[in-house]
Amino acid sequence: ELSPPNNAGWVASSSPASSGFGKDSSKKQSLMSRLFYGQAGVDVAVAGDSRPSVSVLKKDVSGFDHEWFERWSRRLGRDGVLCTKVATNGKPYERRFHIDARNLMVEVRQGRSGTTGVPLDELTDLCEGLGSPEFAKFCERYKKDIYVAEVAKKAMVLRTPVRSFSFLMNSETQRDMVCSFIVYTLRTRKRGVMADGAPTANSAPPKEGHGTVTYDNNSTYAGQFVNHRRHGKGTLTLSEGTKYECEWKNDERHGAGKEEWADGTEFNGNYVRGMRSGYGVMKWPEGSRYSGQFERGRANGEGTLLRTDGSIYTGKFWEDCMSGQGTMKWTDGVQYTGQFANNRRDGAGKMEWTSGKWASYDGQWKAGLQHGTGSLVDGNGQTYTGVFESGALQRWQ
Repeated sequence: ELSPPNNAGWVASSSPASSGFGKDSSKKQSLMSRLFYGQAGVDVAVAGDSRPSVSVLKKDVSGFDHEWFERWSRRLGRDGVLCTKVATNGKPYERRFHIDARNLMVEVRQGRSGTTGVPLDELTDLCEGLGSPEFAKFCERYKKDIYVAEVAKKAMVLRTPVRSFSFLMNSETQRDMVCSFIVYTLRTRKRGVMADGAPTANSAPPKEGHGTVTYDNNSTYAGQFVNHRRHGKGTLTLSEGTKYECEWKNDERHGAGKEEWADGTEFNGNYVRGMRSGYGVMKWPEGSRYSGQFERGRANGEGTLLRTDGSIYTGKFWEDCMSGQGTMKWTDGVQYTGQFANNRRDGAGKMEWTSGKWASYDGQWKAGLQHGTGSLVDGNGQTYTGVFESGALQRWQ
C-alpha cells in the first residue's frame, strides 16, 4: 500500500515501521530516504514550518494551445499518471491520477475503496507545495526519512470548500504540467473559480441541520449539514449556473440526484463518491439522450443512445463510447448488429439495407468500414464472399 510514483517503488506494507521508516539511522537506509535525498538519518524541518503552498490559479498558460490540451486530455483521461496520495492521517498511498476534462472531474483511482472523484468545479484553490494538513502530518511522520525541499517540488494540493487533497507527483515537471492543465481547463471553460463574476465573501457552514453557505469560488450550497459537512439532501449551485440537487454524504455527492448544466445538459440518476454511478439518464440540449449504466461518471456498461439524426444504438458502452456488442438502427430501416469500438463498427458484424443492390453484408469491419473477409447478399438472395480493405473490395473468394 506504500508506494512512490516511480519505478523504484516503496516496499508494500501495512505498517510504516516494517518498510524501513524508522528513526534508527544505523539500520538499512529506507527507500524513501534513497528516493528523496540519499542520506538516511538526517533531521529535517516539518513542512508547515516555512514552506506554505503557493496558489497557481493565476498561472500563465498562454503558451499552451488547443493541440496541447487535446494531447494531455487523452493522456490524463485514458492512462492517467502514477502518483502518491497523502491521506488525512499523513500516510502515503500509490494511486493513479486521472482528469476527465469533459466532465470536469479529477479521478483518484486504485485502492480498496475504488475511485474517488474531486469535481474541478468545486475547487477553491490549486497549490504547489506542502501547505496542507495532510502534508504536515506526512512530514512529521517521516521527518527522519525525507528531505522536505525535494518533496515540496513534487507536491500539489487541491482545495475544496471543506477539505484538501494532497498529492506527490512523479516529478516537478509532471506536477507543473498537471497544474497547468487544470488551470487551462477551468480558464477556457470559464468554470468554477475561473467563472465570470467578482468573488464574494464566503460564509461558514453550520455544524448540524439545514443551512445556506457561499464558498470562495462563488458557488452556493443550500441543504443539510452534519459536522460542518454537506450530508443529507441539498442543492449546490455553481457561479455559472450549473446546479446539483442530490443526496450528499461526507461532503460528496452520494445517492440519488440530478444535475442541470448552464448549457441545458441534464442528468438524472445516482452518484457514488462524487461521480455518476449505476443507472442514469443524460440529456443534451441538441436532442440526444443516453439511458443506461454509468461508472466513474461516464457511460460504462449496457445502455441506449438516441442520436440527433434519429438513429438508436443499444448495447455496450465503455468510457462514453459505443464499444462492444451492440445494434444500431437508422430511421430508414438500415440496421447494423455486431461489434463496435470507439463509436465505430469494428470487429464482426452484419449490416442490413432496405434498398440498393445489396441486402446485407456479414463479416469483418474496421474503423467503420468493411475490412477483412465478409459475405454480401444481393436482392435475389445470392451470396458472394470476398476480401475487403478499408471498405473496398479486393477480390472475390
